[in-house]
Amino acid sequence: MFADQRQHSEVASNSRVLWVGIGYQCGVSGQLLAQAIEAVFLAHHLDWGAIAGIATLDRKAEDPELLQLCQSQKWPLCLLSSTELQAVRVPTPSVGVEVAVGSPSVAEAAALQAAFQRDQSLSSVQPTLVVAKQIVRPFGQTKAITVAVAQA
Repeated sequence: MFADQRQHSEVASNSRVLWVGIGYQCGVSGQLLAQAIEAVFLAHHLDWGAIAGIATLDRKAEDPELLQLCQSQKWPLCLLSSTELQAVRVPTPSVGVEVAVGSPSVAEAAALQAAFQRDQSLSSVQPTLVVAKQIVRPFGQTKAITVAVAQA
């Protein structure tokens, strides 16, 4: 879908090794979620085809927009509790996020934890954060989407 826009990718598209962690407020459309992910991938020269899945807070389990996005892209969705996210050390924690959801990070922690959970049986190498959290606020929108990317 977006691969034609990425001529030079840092991660080969034949391997789905990138977990995208996202955090956002209720009411964000699937289209805006996709646009935020695309903006981060373009800015960091990452290949859309290398996405292994999406990870976020378990409170988003019933969000139809997120579920539709994952289904349309054939991405697994990794849902994590605030306790699981809280246990992950991240470079840019947020007190505001911690007050709101019980963890100082959603996007970075979710990306790292999903990459770790999905890869722990395959490798002894710890997942790395390829892109620290990026706050994306699409033009004309009041709600922001936080995106982070970890490599398994």
